[in-house]
Amino acid sequence: MIVFTPNTVIKSADVNLNYDELQTQFNTYNAAWTSWTPTRVNITVGNGTEKAFYKQVGKTVIARYVFTCGSTSSIGGTVRVSYPVTPNADMLVDDMPVGYGTILDAGNNLYSAMCFDDNGLGVNITLIGTGGTYAVPSATNAAFAFGTNDRIAAYFIYEAA
Repeated sequence: MIVFTPNTVIKSADVNLNYDELQTQFNTYNAAWTSWTPTRVNITVGNGTEKAFYKQVGKTVIARYVFTCGSTSSIGGTVRVSYPVTPNADMLVDDMPVGYGTILDAGNNLYSAMCFDDNGLGVNITLIGTGGTYAVPSATNAAFAFGTNDRIAAYFIYEAA
């Protein structure tokens, strides 16, 4: 960062350094997303497919996760996937929303889901149920039994450590 004070001569080295910093940030922003293999809870992949990508710009991490069930896949309870980059623990609060998702019951319904931090262990992807007066998070498999071509898709955003 260049700080200007009155009667100070600007040196080309200062300008070049600032340009290099800007170019590095620009290149990071425009780089391809990186794939990662999350550690997961309550998902058996079987012959299903899993796509997980993230992008980090500075300390901001944006992640996308998509799991499509195959005939030998299973989901039981609330799904949790690990963070692709270690989160800043000071910024996380258990059950703090960090993203949004959808759960597709192939050929039937599309449900809304929320992504919540789980004590820094990962992101819980929970179905938003409406069995009562208010919408509440519930176990991912609460609405139906997952089958072939059912899908969980989510994105979440957080600060890296």
